[in-house]
Amino acid sequence: MAQQTPDQTQCLELAASGGRPCLPALAYAYKATGQPLLLPLTQSVYVSGEVASVEEVLVDVGTGYFVEMTTSAGQEFCERKASKLRASIKEIQEVLRQKQNQLLQVEQVLQHKLEGAQQGTASA
Repeated sequence: MAQQTPDQTQCLELAASGGRPCLPALAYAYKATGQPLLLPLTQSVYVSGEVASVEEVLVDVGTGYFVEMTTSAGQEFCERKASKLRASIKEIQEVLRQKQNQLLQVEQVLQHKLEGAQQGTASA
């Protein structure tokens, strides 16, 4: 548990930062009609293309689903998603701090009991 929570926090931070590039890209889309672009098919395979319309964009809403939205709706979606992820990160960080404090208290009690047991055996 102690190792899992920081890893989960890092994953959420990575996800939140992954949404940041979409906002400038959407802002750029307003000026991009006819501009060349590379479309990712996989992480390493891209196909060249050209921007046909700046009025609507495809937005990845998760688990492989894409929704066609207006550019402004796409920007709002990205901002909401990033905001929710930041809120989740804050909640997890707070839980992590609480768990670390609890672990510290348990370690202190255990250390105190071990010292008491050692003193008891030393005096016997």
